[in-house]
Amino acid sequence: MIIQDINLNGFKSVDPSIGLDLTAIENKSILSARAENKRFLFKSLLGIIYGLSDFEKPDFKDYESMIFTGRTNLKFDDYILHIERDFETGIVAVLSEGKEKQTPVFQGKDTNLGNSSRPYIHILESFFSINDKSFLIEVCKDNLESDKSTFGELLDLLYLFLRPKFKLAAIRKLIDSSNNIITNTAYKNNGNKPADDIKQSSTKLQLLKNAKKIEQSCTSLRTDIDKLKKFWMDLSDRPLRTNGMDASLKQRFPLIYHLDATKVKKEIQFLNSLQENHRELYKKIQELNNQKTEHDKLLNQKLLVYANLPDTFIEDFQKYQNLSIDLAHMKNEYDKLSIRIGTLQIELNQKKKNELLTYSISLLSILIAGLISFPSQIFETLGAMLIAAVIEFLVFRKIKQNIFFVIETTQLKQTLLKKKIQTVEAEIFSLRNESYLLDDLEYIDTHIERFKKYKQVKEKQQILKTQKLALQKKLESEKYAITIPKLERKYKNLLALNPEDGLEKYLDEFEKTQNAAMKISRQNRTKDRLIPLQKIIVKYQTMLKELDKTKGYIKDFLDSENLENDIDSQIATFERNLTHLKQKLNIENPPG
Repeated sequence: MIIQDINLNGFKSVDPSIGLDLTAIENKSILSARAENKRFLFKSLLGIIYGLSDFEKPDFKDYESMIFTGRTNLKFDDYILHIERDFETGIVAVLSEGKEKQTPVFQGKDTNLGNSSRPYIHILESFFSINDKSFLIEVCKDNLESDKSTFGELLDLLYLFLRPKFKLAAIRKLIDSSNNIITNTAYKNNGNKPADDIKQSSTKLQLLKNAKKIEQSCTSLRTDIDKLKKFWMDLSDRPLRTNGMDASLKQRFPLIYHLDATKVKKEIQFLNSLQENHRELYKKIQELNNQKTEHDKLLNQKLLVYANLPDTFIEDFQKYQNLSIDLAHMKNEYDKLSIRIGTLQIELNQKKKNELLTYSISLLSILIAGLISFPSQIFETLGAMLIAAVIEFLVFRKIKQNIFFVIETTQLKQTLLKKKIQTVEAEIFSLRNESYLLDDLEYIDTHIERFKKYKQVKEKQQILKTQKLALQKKLESEKYAITIPKLERKYKNLLALNPEDGLEKYLDEFEKTQNAAMKISRQNRTKDRLIPLQKIIVKYQTMLKELDKTKGYIKDFLDSENLENDIDSQIATFERNLTHLKQKLNIENPPG
C-alpha cells in the first residue's frame, strides 16, 4: 500500500491546479520536504483521512478561497482507495476502484471528530490497523518536530502503522498459495514424460519464487516487529499527552487543551518579547523620522540659501580674500609701472627737445667764435662744428638709448603683471560663480557660521539615515518579518481570547492544570491505546511462525535443505530447465 497523491484545494500557499503526485519522478522534491513544509503536508494528509478539528482548520484554510477540500489516493495491490473530504461541510466520500469497476465504500458526514463511534472510522478499520489520529501524531512526534527528517521518512513511519492489515493479508495469500500447491500437486506419469516434467518443473519454480517472497516477508516482518516494539516501549514509558487531558482541562482551556502548555507559554512569551522589541524599533524609527523632519524644516526655512554652495565655501572665502589682496597689490604695482613709463616718456621727449636746442646753440656758438677769432680759417671752423655735432649726437643717443631700455623693461614687467592680474581675476570670478555669497562681505562672518551649521545638519541627517536603515534592516529580519506573523497566526484565537486576568495568568493556570492532569495520567496510566499496537506485534509474530512452517513444507516438498542459499541461482536454473523442456516437447510433438 502506498499513498499515490494528495490534492489540496483552499489550503494556504497551495496552488489548487497542481496535484502533489508522490509517484512522479519530477515531484521527488515533495518527499524531500522538511521543517514546516513537511509538517504542513503530513498534517494535511492526516486531515483528509481523519478530519480537522475547528481549532486546527485556521492553520490550513486559505480564507480568500471559496472552497476547502482535500483528496488522497491510496494504492493497494489490485485496487485504489479514493478518499475525498469537504472540510466546510464535513462530508466524506470513499470510493474503491478496481480493474473493472468502482465501488462506493462510504459517503456521508464525518463531523464529530471526538466521537469514537464514528461510522466513517469503522469503515477505515477495514483497511487500516490503527485509526486514532492523535495516536499517529504522537508516535510520529519526534520525526514531525525534527527539521532534519523528510516528508518521505514520515510517510514510511505512517505506513508502519497503516499497512499491517494489508501486509498480513498479502502474506496470508502467499502462504495459502504455497500450501495449495503442495497439497494439490500429485505426480502422474501418463506416458508423456516431457509434459510431466514441465508440470513438475513449473510447480517447483513457483514454490521457489514463493520461498523467496516468504524469506523477504520474514525479513520485513522482523524489521517491523523491532520498530513496533521500540515504539511500544517508548510509549509505555511516557504518558500520551492527549490521554492526560481530562474533561476539566478541555472545558477550561478549549482552544489549547491539546497543546503542550510549556511550549505554548514559552512561544507566547517569545512572541511578546519580539512584539515589544518590534515596537521599540518602530518607536526609534519614528523618533528618527521626527528628527529628520525638524532638520528638513531648519534646512528649508533658515538655511536654504546655503544648499547650493560648494563644500569648500569656507576655504573658498579664505582663498578669495587672499586673491583680492594680491589683486589689489598687483593693480597698485601696475599703476606705478604705468606712471613710471609716462615719466620716462616725458623725460625722453624733453631730451629730444634739449638735443635740438643744444645742437643749435653749440653750432651757432662755434660758428660765431670761429668767425670772430679766425676769420681766415673758415674751413677749420666748419670742421670744428662738425666734430662738435657728432659728439653731441653720440652723447644724446646714449642718453636716449638708456631711457628707451628702461621704458621697454618697465613695459615688459607691466605686461607680465597684467597677465597675472587677468589670471587672478579669472580665479576670483570662478569663486564668485560657485560661492555666490563671497561678495557679501558685510555679512560674511554670519554666512560662514550659518554654512557651518548647514553642514552639521546635513551630517546629522546622514547619520539619521544610516541609523534608520540599520533599524529597518532589523525589522525586516526573519524573527520580526516571519516569526511574529507565524506565531500570531498560530495563536490567533488564543490572542483574541483576552482573558479577564490577562493572558500570562491564563497560561500559568493552563500549565499548572495540565501538569496536574499529566501527573494523574502517570499515576493511573492505562495502556489501552497501546493494545492495537501490541495486537499488530502479536499478529506479526504469529505470521512469522506460519511463514517458517510454510518454508519447512516447501523444503520438504523440494527435498532441499539449503533452500535459502543462493535462491536466485536456483530459480534461474529451474527457469532454464523449464524452457529447455518446453522446447523439447515442441520438437517431439510438433503442432498440426
